[in-house]
Amino acid sequence: TVRWVAEHGTELGGDPSRVVDRVVFDRTFGDAMFSVSDTGVMAYRSGGSSATRQLQWFDRAGGPHDTVGSAGEYLNPELSADGKRIAVEGIDPKGDRDIWLLEATTGTPQKFTFTPGDEYMPVWSSDGSRIVYAATRPGNAGRPNGLYQKASSGVANEDPLYNSPDAIAPAAWSIDGQIVFRRVVKGFNEAWILPPSGDR
Repeated sequence: TVRWVAEHGTELGGDPSRVVDRVVFDRTFGDAMFSVSDTGVMAYRSGGSSATRQLQWFDRAGGPHDTVGSAGEYLNPELSADGKRIAVEGIDPKGDRDIWLLEATTGTPQKFTFTPGDEYMPVWSSDGSRIVYAATRPGNAGRPNGLYQKASSGVANEDPLYNSPDAIAPAAWSIDGQIVFRRVVKGFNEAWILPPSGDR
């Protein structure tokens, strides 16, 4: 029940009661998948506390085809230019995000990032040799958000490209090596370009 209190506005009252079980909760964005109308009707997505997803191929007419690997907590899949591998964010039971590479035909997974912090929003270079991604690095001298690149073979260490106190994420990688990324400045999304070399 909700009652009006003159000095404080509205106030909740009564004992809480369970309405429905197994509502999907997305750890990445911190929200549950439900909405309540003005008449009290609730719409929700069932399935439990995880955001489990299944990657699947579709043809250009929208028809479903083979699935890719097993279901998991995946976000932001990116297909390589040759169509042979998929870079995707994977979320572990603790809620940490890492980049994984999946073989497009077999779904065989290979962990790609191992550094503490979250890695997300992978983007392939046009030749498929590198992947750029965003990452948070707690305690990084007031510039915790960064863009990093790494050889798609996974054999080399990551290379820091750009650090920012603002939230940033890559969006595209041009043929001539420029990285287009999104930067949130004072609540507004801005498009920025990072050159491949020189003064970045």
